[in-house]
Amino acid sequence: MKQDDTHKRIVVTMVIAKDGSLKELKLTTPSGSEAADKAALEAVKKASPFRALPEGASETVNIQYTFDANVFRGGTQNKHF
Repeated sequence: MKQDDTHKRIVVTMVIAKDGSLKELKLTTPSGSEAADKAALEAVKKASPFRALPEGASETVNIQYTFDANVFRGGTQNKHF
């Protein structure tokens, strides 16, 4: 990466109910960037509700998810739109 590039890792933990609803969401490992942390939490909220858990599953499931964000500044690479 170039010197002005940024890498952020954010870990969130969530509880999903049997019906797929999001019951709990928390920031487990913040990135040090309030904007990146908020974006990760918002992404999970926007993705919910999730599919219902399969028959025979417990009432809730705990999931830990890691977001790796790479920000590239000042370059023209990967502009294919």
